[in-house]
Amino acid sequence: MPPLFKIYNKNKSFYAYNEKEKDKLIEKEFKSDNYNITRFKGLGEMPADQLKETTMDQNKRNLILVNSEKAKKDMKNTESLFETLMGKQAELRFKFIQNNANFIKNLDV
Repeated sequence: MPPLFKIYNKNKSFYAYNEKEKDKLIEKEFKSDNYNITRFKGLGEMPADQLKETTMDQNKRNLILVNSEKAKKDMKNTESLFETLMGKQAELRFKFIQNNANFIKNLDV
């Protein structure tokens, strides 16, 4: 699991995996307002050196458990939705749009 934040200044840097951890690090390690925060959205936004330092380093990385039974159920739902939206049957897409596009209140055309 990659970190969400990098908190740093010219002397030190830390990584946080959630907002609570970020706030604690700022309070404990950065007494002044002289620090920067970088927010990562995912692995693709991390420079290779930071990815190596955080997510790939066996001594520092955080591993999360993936439940394969839940993943099987989610995979079936994902495949079904993909087939509905991207498959050859246009009527399935049309029905999906009709059922899920009711969030539009004011359409100016």
